[in-house]
Amino acid sequence: MTAVPPKPFSPPSGQKPKNVRIVFNVEPAIAAEEFNELCTKSGEAVRDTTKLRLAFKHSLFCVTARKLKSRELVGFVRACGDGIFNAELLDLMAYPPASPHGEAVKKQLILRFKREVRRTMPKCAISTFALPEDLVLLLRANFEKDPDGIRAMALPQGGWSDEPAVYPEIAEAQPS
Repeated sequence: MTAVPPKPFSPPSGQKPKNVRIVFNVEPAIAAEEFNELCTKSGEAVRDTTKLRLAFKHSLFCVTARKLKSRELVGFVRACGDGIFNAELLDLMAYPPASPHGEAVKKQLILRFKREVRRTMPKCAISTFALPEDLVLLLRANFEKDPDGIRAMALPQGGWSDEPAVYPEIAEAQPS
């Protein structure tokens, strides 16, 4: 019995394979509506446009992936931070999300993000809170898991109060 090599993939009859060219750019911000369109395509939740505009205004920069001919947004990541010591990678997404094409776009977004941070803020540390599906990609990009687990804390909505929170173990330890 001889093995027959598999036939190369060919698109449905009468169609040519599409060679999509993507351009990666650093931009100060993008339109909130355009971001929400990408969220919808990528399966992410749509966000409030007023809050997005404010978030983009206070971001350090955004890295976009766009189709060359149509300028359609197919990938996005943004940087927040103090611009000197810390930068955080936020809103990493690509369309289509669960495909080799989407993974390749995310990889290039991360590389361009890192290059821009190193160019503009050479001593800056980069951090991120990753979605489980992006963890392997970030590890390949030389990000490391926090060895002590997550050391971050969150303040829930409406958690701003002038009165101190009362925890029995803390209240007992405080001198009166």
